[in-house]
Amino acid sequence: MKIILLKDIINLGKKGELKNVSDGYALNFLIPQKLALVASSKKINELAVMTQKDQERQVKAKDEKNKIALLLNNKKIHLDKKANEKGYLFAAISLDEIIAGIKNELGLELVKSELKFENRIKEVGEHLIGLNYAGQKISLTIIVRAKK
Repeated sequence: MKIILLKDIINLGKKGELKNVSDGYALNFLIPQKLALVASSKKINELAVMTQKDQERQVKAKDEKNKIALLLNNKKIHLDKKANEKGYLFAAISLDEIIAGIKNELGLELVKSELKFENRIKEVGEHLIGLNYAGQKISLTIIVRAKK
């Protein structure tokens, strides 16, 4: 029986793929669990249209992330943080604080799950850091000032 997968299934295939499985497997497990649909010609055409739209959406999202990465690269972000008299911070700069600084200064809203922060900033001053945003390496300068 030909089916269209509605979800990724280990050892069978990925969402949207057209597969040929035994009738019992399809009728007793995949279709009742809403993991697959019977592949009629109408459903196959809908799948082709849906796949095309997904590909277009992915290309558009990737282009937007590339634009954001270009906007972020080599920018300076200012952060105010409590520090002692020697210039050491009471708490290290977190990724959340960097995201908030980017939003305040550049107006870009980033999702924490898309960023990876490698450095630890624990003192006042200018720090060049590396961020990974959507698979791209970005250099960002963080200027930490002592808050009074």
